[in-house]
Amino acid sequence: INNKTDLDEKDINWTIIPFLNSPGRMNKSILSFEFMSDDKNSFDKMKEIQNIHNERKKQSGEIFDKLNIDMQKSGGGKLYFNYLPALNIGLTGLIATRIGKSCDKIVIIIGDRDKNYSVGSMGTRLNINLFDALTRFKDYFEQFGGHKQACGFTIKNENIPIFKKNIEEYFENEIDSAVVYEKYNYFYALNGFKTEDYT
Repeated sequence: INNKTDLDEKDINWTIIPFLNSPGRMNKSILSFEFMSDDKNSFDKMKEIQNIHNERKKQSGEIFDKLNIDMQKSGGGKLYFNYLPALNIGLTGLIATRIGKSCDKIVIIIGDRDKNYSVGSMGTRLNINLFDALTRFKDYFEQFGGHKQACGFTIKNENIPIFKKNIEEYFENEIDSAVVYEKYNYFYALNGFKTEDYT
């Protein structure tokens, strides 16, 4: 958008906002604040944010490629669940959403926040209400939230194995496959824009 004089909704939602969000996803939120509040040094801060934004896209792309291969090897089943202790928790939502859009599975990606707690994200393109499903397991979480096709939660590390076991059983045994696999067909091309360019 460097040479554009008129910005539209796509520029704001898919370029500017992800750009300004990148420092937060990489544990450097202060940079976005400094960029917007310090007129004298805003150009230098913008260059710093650009470097972080590029690194965030590189990291999330590399992790997606690795997990996408792992997901394809995982075989059947409605759920792809991966706990990656070293994963930057600022990337769990991006990766869960992107993998969820690339396969006919419900995707859960978890990374450690610290030695006691982890943060997870859930995404899918399938016709299932993830928030309703996650609510069934609310006793495992410190907090959770979301909507029909994407959710997030904080969980004690000690609860991850039992949560994994129970949610796998839930999706395999209690969710009707005929309903789950009625996919949404909302993936239309919008002037050449691809979501993977921004996640």
